[in-house]
Amino acid sequence: MGTFCEQGMGVPQNLDKAEAWYRLAVAQGVACARNFLDDLVARREAAVTARHEADAQATAVGKKANAEAFAAAAAAKADTAAAAEARVREETREANREAAVAAGKKADAEAAAAAAAAADAAAEEMDEPDVAQMRAEMTQMREEDARLRERAAGDGNGAGGKAGSGTAAAAGGGVTPKPGVRHPPAVEEEPGTRFHDGRSRARRC
Repeated sequence: MGTFCEQGMGVPQNLDKAEAWYRLAVAQGVACARNFLDDLVARREAAVTARHEADAQATAVGKKANAEAFAAAAAAKADTAAAAEARVREETREANREAAVAAGKKADAEAAAAAAAAADAAAEEMDEPDVAQMRAEMTQMREEDARLRERAAGDGNGAGGKAGSGTAAAAGGGVTPKPGVRHPPAVEEEPGTRFHDGRSRARRC
């Protein structure tokens, strides 16, 4: 019966019942029952060991897969963090560039405002009396220049009436050249060549 239960011949295969029948036969003194029992127990222990090993291997495979998945997730997270950090650095650089441009524009605007303020201050320092005095000085210079031109023209006409033998009088001086005497060249004043204090700058003819 132990063999029938072990092999499943005529009855459903059941190793527990087969082992029980083998033990009963051993107790009754059946010689071959010990061999069948030892073989069945060895094969059942081997099957249990194999099942345990398979379970352990499956567990190890599962743990390895979990570890790999965790490592992949950690790597993806690290890549995401690195990308986020790079994006933050780029945004920071862009913000710094924009701040530098804004600072440059602000400095230019402040310089322009300072220049305009300096120009306004200079314009305010030149008040109306100074302008009037400058205009009076310019008018005086023009009048003095006109008088000098009229005087030079009158002196030239008088010298022309007294000249003789084709010898012209010195321009503006009214001096008739004498034979054997070397006279200095006449001096003629250019219009508009007077200093602010009334002195004239003359040029030589």
